[in-house]
Amino acid sequence: MLLTLILCVSTYAASPEYRFTGSSRNFFIATDTMSGTDYELLSRLRLKLDIIGSEKLSAEIAYEIMPRYIDHSGSAVSALSSGPIQYRITDLNETIYEDPGTETSLYVVQNLDRANILISSESFDILIGRQPIAFGSARAVNPTDIIAPYSYNTLAKEERIGADAVRIKVPTDRLGEIDIGYVFGEDMRSDNNAAFFNFRAYILDTDMTLLTMMFRKNYMVGADLARAVLDAGVWLEASYVVAEGNDESYFRSSLGLDYSFTDKLYSYCEYHYNGAGKNDPDEYLFLMGKTAYTDGNVYLLGKHYLASGFTYQLTPLSVLSGQILINLSDGSFIISPGLEYSAADDINIQAGAFVGLGDDSLDLSGPGSEFGVYPDIYYLSLNIYF
Repeated sequence: MLLTLILCVSTYAASPEYRFTGSSRNFFIATDTMSGTDYELLSRLRLKLDIIGSEKLSAEIAYEIMPRYIDHSGSAVSALSSGPIQYRITDLNETIYEDPGTETSLYVVQNLDRANILISSESFDILIGRQPIAFGSARAVNPTDIIAPYSYNTLAKEERIGADAVRIKVPTDRLGEIDIGYVFGEDMRSDNNAAFFNFRAYILDTDMTLLTMMFRKNYMVGADLARAVLDAGVWLEASYVVAEGNDESYFRSSLGLDYSFTDKLYSYCEYHYNGAGKNDPDEYLFLMGKTAYTDGNVYLLGKHYLASGFTYQLTPLSVLSGQILINLSDGSFIISPGLEYSAADDINIQAGAFVGLGDDSLDLSGPGSEFGVYPDIYYLSLNIYF
């Protein structure tokens, strides 16, 4: 239905303008798991078409196709995965070809990631269809971002996974707006859907956002504050979820700051509190059926975390980066060094890793630590944009 409307924008607009862009992200990934090492070749081709019917009417379509070849020891978990897509009415069959084997596997998957119409006026914008929905200003973990968040060790984070929604944005002043949306889950069933009301304002030199959300019969209230203090940036993002089962309600928050020491060196530090988690690794397994993890897209298992990261421009064409996320409850951590080189205006090469360190024991009582049992991921990518 929506694709038909998008075609109507193209057909009935007086003189529509078409803009075709895309990217090809090509990865070589080695993933060390407890059962061995997987070697994966993956190409992620993304094609995007923007149709500008007029100043008041436009449409967007984006489609991805991803062939994956895996030489593996038993695991077929992709480092590009962001988990299950919860907020889509219906979808294309994800797998269009598969040849799973005991030693090698070949998959070809697809994703219709954008299909929306934008209706604009001086007083409001309406966006209908598959679109990105994200909230929060925290760097490492966003407590208010529960529609389609990425986990910490997801490789490709350039494009937020599209969700099916109707969204209205009303500007209140130069830097403020009201953002109201209804997000549809499978078959548009009420217990699969979500709705939100987001109010943003700039007060006392501070970006302030208040957010209320209903998702899958749960309720969330959240706030996000960000401002400059001297030459540093400071943020506080927090949310409280009243779960359908009241005993599973939880609070999360992220407090951090960032600072540019020089034109070349940038760094941030952030503390995250995860009220849905546990301090004892022996209790981690009991979390999997809780509302925070089944409906709220929480993935961290501990309670207290410290995250830090930096970027340093080695040369005009190369950037060195590094990140660390520490579970203060069990002492495990995950480090992520990275190097990016711009080979041309539309071509860059990236290399990096996500390495988990900590107690790597695993038995019937659960893991010895959270990040100790994470697979180590090493990657090299060639990214072409057109």
